[in-house]
Amino acid sequence: MRVGGFSARIVLDPGADETHRCHFDRFRSRMQAGDLFVEMVGVVPLAICSSENRSLGQKLQISPDLIGLGDSIVVAQVTIGDYSAYADAVMCADVTRWCADAM
Repeated sequence: MRVGGFSARIVLDPGADETHRCHFDRFRSRMQAGDLFVEMVGVVPLAICSSENRSLGQKLQISPDLIGLGDSIVVAQVTIGDYSAYADAVMCADVTRWCADAM
């Protein structure tokens, strides 16, 4: 992956219901454990990690204002430089379920 654009802090909508809060808390705990989550939104790849993960934050060129915000997660727009290597990495990705019934 290469850095490709914006970075931002991810927050849960204050009006989110309990189910969404549980999913978000689980997601945030995975990021705080050091995971990197890559998601395609349309044709735009996004990389998500904990704001405390300074190593990933630097590699993703996340704005310094967003690094070290405690209990936060951040997102950065990236580009895929080598689709074959990306496909290989996807095949080796952690397959632990992200939904609530995996808790």
